[in-house]
Amino acid sequence: MNTSRRDFIKSLGVGIAYLMLARCTSWDGGTDPTQSQHLSNKERIRQCWSSLGDLAEQTLEDFEFAEQLKAELITNHRIALDQLVAAGEISAAGADQVQIAFQEAAYHIWRLNAPITCYEPAVIDYAPASRGQLAQQVALLSELANKGNMAPDTIAQAQAAIERDMAFLGLTNEEENLFYEQLIAAAGEIYSYPSFDEVDLKVSPAAIEAAHFLVEVLLGDE
Repeated sequence: MNTSRRDFIKSLGVGIAYLMLARCTSWDGGTDPTQSQHLSNKERIRQCWSSLGDLAEQTLEDFEFAEQLKAELITNHRIALDQLVAAGEISAAGADQVQIAFQEAAYHIWRLNAPITCYEPAVIDYAPASRGQLAQQVALLSELANKGNMAPDTIAQAQAAIERDMAFLGLTNEEENLFYEQLIAAAGEIYSYPSFDEVDLKVSPAAIEAAHFLVEVLLGDE
């Protein structure tokens, strides 16, 4: 029997708490990842994602410093991706999708722990749900890599989930507005909207490539 994405996430019990508790190392070379010569670009990207645990802790402890850390991680992630694009290991479109996903995940972790107004969606806004589920899948894959548990079915479901999150988070403002307009029109006067897991999303080839790349990186497949 196939397991739905929602049940799959619930049954794993792996989410933001894992990222908040993770104790990960920082860059050896400051804001410039090229100073850490012993790390490959894929390892630098993996380190950025694993450092989201540090970002959660720092946001709770020092809000202003956490903003700087978030910006540094996003910059480091982009630099490493650009080098992989130049080396032909990922397309420019795929790299853009991975970068957007990281920016959104970093924002989610920072915003979730920031001592500012409540982080709640508007009337209809799937961004918090998509960011949160992306972070959950990343946490899951990181845990699988640490435990050496590479169950193909679990990895395939995580990748499919990430593809879907990337498809939504990669929408342009115009595309996102149209997406919501269509949902509102379909709801009519009932104002009953599907959950993020239930909406129909078209997954682009770039999102598929990006998700596959990210899964390989998080699992340590060099």
